[in-house]
Amino acid sequence: MFEIRGVIYRETFLVVNYVERICYKGKNEYLQKITGYPVNPESLMMLFTADRCEEVWRNRFNFVPANTGSEKILMQGKNRSLIEMNFNSNSRTVENIALYNNSQPQPIFSADYSNYEHYPQFTLPTMINISTHDGQTPVRIKANIQQILFNQPQRVNISVSSGFKVVVLE
Repeated sequence: MFEIRGVIYRETFLVVNYVERICYKGKNEYLQKITGYPVNPESLMMLFTADRCEEVWRNRFNFVPANTGSEKILMQGKNRSLIEMNFNSNSRTVENIALYNNSQPQPIFSADYSNYEHYPQFTLPTMINISTHDGQTPVRIKANIQQILFNQPQRVNISVSSGFKVVVLE
């Protein structure tokens, strides 16, 4: 088991691997470049909550609707990128979000969602599989969320000891 903690700020990120004693840090532009997904606190909240709000994708990330149906939404982005959202028509939950660019047949970024839990305010996924592929190296993250708390004070407790190797990603 790994103990990894990370935080994404408005412009930068920090990830600390406590087992391997490595700290990765850099600008969010770097993450956006390798994943193809807009990286900022708002876009990550949308990603982890499986938000299908077309208005946010249009207004904040400049995607325009290309095709909308009961089980799928396609939105065109700048530089001919395409975002595809697939839904479960019975539960109206997001099953998958994939981002394509014009030079790769496979998605450069995708997130699969399952095991939704119902809360008074929301229905949220507890299993998320994220994949990104820059044409050379695939990266996969599997998240199994065991507890979701609402209205709790937020503290980011990330410390980097002087003995850790610091890797700046640019």
